[in-house]
Amino acid sequence: MSLEIVKSDGSIVLYERYGTSIRRRVNGTGHEIVLQNVKEMECESLGRKVIIEVELINGKKEKRLEYQMAQLSQ
Repeated sequence: MSLEIVKSDGSIVLYERYGTSIRRRVNGTGHEIVLQNVKEMECESLGRKVIIEVELINGKKEKRLEYQMAQLSQ
């Protein structure tokens, strides 16, 4: 599971599972660990929000990371 966000400047930010971690990469480069000890990761889009839910190795579930997406102009 991964989540790709295209920013207004055209850069692409990718959040993806990497073993038991979630890492962040920008434009296909970098390796920034943002969360460790991850068992499962799910993404859900609700209107202008993207919610990421994770289950940790110890069984605890977290649903804390939300990203408010900007309104796109037509």
